[in-house]
Amino acid sequence: NLNLKIGCLGAWLYDENENLATSMGSFPSKKGIIKDYLNMIIYKNKYTNVNDSETEKKPEYMEVDYLTGALLFMEKNTFNKFNGFDETFFMYYEETDLQYRMKLEGLKRIILTSPKVIHLEGRSPNLSNQKRIIYTESMYKFFKKRTSKFKYNIFKILTLSLRLATFLKRQYTFKEHISFLYKMIKI
Repeated sequence: NLNLKIGCLGAWLYDENENLATSMGSFPSKKGIIKDYLNMIIYKNKYTNVNDSETEKKPEYMEVDYLTGALLFMEKNTFNKFNGFDETFFMYYEETDLQYRMKLEGLKRIILTSPKVIHLEGRSPNLSNQKRIIYTESMYKFFKKRTSKFKYNIFKILTLSLRLATFLKRQYTFKEHISFLYKMIKI
């Protein structure tokens, strides 16, 4: 029985090997982001979303904070009511921002657990640093939009400081690290 005020629907996404991919999540928090950054420094890994065993025990559908934009369905009038995606975001966080606005209006975000949708993400080579820059810029824009200037600046200083510790990783070149840092300071 879906007697809910539904803002949008999505479904589980899988990669080409049928491993669960990021399909939904909790709304980001400054505390959660800092915790993830500390995790990257201390444990040398990243936060993982949901594993396959968790999806097997879920009901037909469930309410979530936000759905990944790769598979997001909503009525056109709902999209228009919220003026669509905020154009200050590019590629990341635009769906999170839209669904956060839906939440404030009492609309539910529902993930359907039965369809199995294959999503081939991250196919563009040589974009890893560019992807990191775009993702982080969008993250900062999300928090800048929702917090006081003072708290935002403290958050930004703290997270950039924590990111400096990850610069020793060989995943990116020194030049890429400097490019990343320069672009983040400019936001």
